[in-house]
Amino acid sequence: MKKRITFLLVTALMCGAASATVLNEWTFEADLAGLTLSMAANSGTDIAAFSADTVPVTQTDGLRGLICNNDVGGVGNLWTDGAILQADVTDLPSGVRFLRYDLDYDLTATNSNNSGTLLGLSFSDATGTKLAGVALQCLTYSGAMPPAGVTETVFESGLELSGSLAVIAKVDLDAVPAPTLEVWYNFSGDNSFNASNLPNAIITNLNLTAIEELEFRATGDLIASVSNASVVVDNIRTASTWAEIIVPPADLQSPPELVVSISGDDGMAVGQTNLISVTINNSGGRASGVTSTLAHNGGGALSIVSSSNPVGTLTAGASTIHTYEVVANATASGPYILTAQATSVETASAPATFDFIVGSRISFAPPPALTDDPAFVFPDEVEPGETFELTIASVNDGGLTVHNITNSLTAVNSAYFPSITPMPVNGNIYPSMAVGATNTTTYQVTCSANTPDGLQTFTVVNRTAD
Repeated sequence: MKKRITFLLVTALMCGAASATVLNEWTFEADLAGLTLSMAANSGTDIAAFSADTVPVTQTDGLRGLICNNDVGGVGNLWTDGAILQADVTDLPSGVRFLRYDLDYDLTATNSNNSGTLLGLSFSDATGTKLAGVALQCLTYSGAMPPAGVTETVFESGLELSGSLAVIAKVDLDAVPAPTLEVWYNFSGDNSFNASNLPNAIITNLNLTAIEELEFRATGDLIASVSNASVVVDNIRTASTWAEIIVPPADLQSPPELVVSISGDDGMAVGQTNLISVTINNSGGRASGVTSTLAHNGGGALSIVSSSNPVGTLTAGASTIHTYEVVANATASGPYILTAQATSVETASAPATFDFIVGSRISFAPPPALTDDPAFVFPDEVEPGETFELTIASVNDGGLTVHNITNSLTAVNSAYFPSITPMPVNGNIYPSMAVGATNTTTYQVTCSANTPDGLQTFTVVNRTAD
């Protein structure tokens, strides 16, 4: 028995969105297992409900899906057998309306009967005699022919027996000379559409002149002969705009990927308030309930006050900035580390850190540079009676610019080094040092003839007017 899967547009005479802003949205996320489509929650603003499923063809699986669970032994055709359910949506006598559904399917081992196999959705009028929609169809018998008045337009034939489908249908009731149906579809599995996508198919001259119902059809043949479900409907949505209809259902979006970075002054004085910015970037899918935290390792020396940082939503590629006020209290001194992290309902970022200094500080930057008299026997070593040069580097690794710095060098055993003189004279005095700046001071040092062998220790001190 040969199986042939087609993807088709349906128009007839007999027949013819991811948030609260969409008209209707069935995601089956909050539905317990075993519910019919008529019992499934609708999170859209229209809050339409499907009619009772008197033929038990579908049910929720409790895992955020609607599955075909009952093989109905039909004897007619796929347009009359199985479940035919209507939802009374807000009437649209003119204008544009969008329909979307997303599903996964595996028809490699399905039961089948003479009806043929179909699952699809359509917009229809109040009589149900004019409709326009899109269906996935598996024809296994030649008797599965459309009844009189039904027009099928196959636009994908011989599909793989398993895969994913996302489809969008647009009905334009104001099109001239007659209403049109445009369809976009995606079999890639990423369920994405964008503004540059052109319709995959266009049907003109529809007989549908008003939208009053949303119709769901499933014959029941879309159930596997083994234990696994062969079709799982993930989402059904109607919307008024393209922007609302293209948003993938929450579980089909890429997970959010939050990255934080910290910026601000890396130095401050005691009593000063430092405005710190925490930037949150989202390179993944939609993130909801986004917030941030900023912590420090300063104990009571620092205080952090959050500025206005409301909980928000970040779409893919979006970013936001949260601000914090960091106050250096009277006991603050030395370097500190700030740690920021962003969280959302779905995920959390890796922590980011930011180093900053409170107060002024100049540090010795080792190692010193020794220049000795090449006439002596042991280069790079100081000998008794030798005069040598010692160059000292100092860096402003504090949080503020410092002024009027005096650098000094002393020997712990001063008797062994009777003369230590800056070169040039006053070359150890600097008017100012910006944060991060480095100065070097060279001293001419005389080693006493009585200095014993061994290591000698010197002390470097920087004093400022600040």
